Amino acid sequence: MFRGSKAEYQNPRFLSMALRYIDAALHFSSRRRRWLLPLTAAGISSYGAYKVYHLPSVSMRREKLATLFGALISLAEAVSSNADTINVVSTDLNRFIRSDSNEIPASLKQILKIARSEEFCGSLFQLSKALIIEKIGEFMAERTEEH
Repeated sequence: MFRGSKAEYQNPRFLSMALRYIDAALHFSSRRRRWLLPLTAAGISSYGAYKVYHLPSVSMRREKLATLFGALISLAEAVSSNADTINVVSTDLNRFIRSDSNEIPASLKQILKIARSEEFCGSLFQLSKALIIEKIGEFMAERTEEH
């Protein structure tokens, strides 16, 4: 820590100066002692929170929650981007129901054409198939983890 010869360390002037530094350090500690316990508690609790945050089970649940929130945000974006279309169809359907006319509105005819198309039915089938396969895989994974 200190550089110099052994004779320097035995010098009374050096010892006096060293004692002053040690005394100042101890005096600082006694003045700030009331902060020592709360800072130690904060450090230990922060470390504990860090360790819990990075546990594998907590990490897996955190990832699942992030995926769920991402899906909800995507759903909300899809609904908001199609709000104008939904509004037109809803208005046309409402007008058709309240009127005495037998003429189906053009917007409803377009939706029926889309629903009858092979591309839409195929896409809906593939989406349903993928969701079912994913859920079966999750169920089997959870079942094997339990046993």
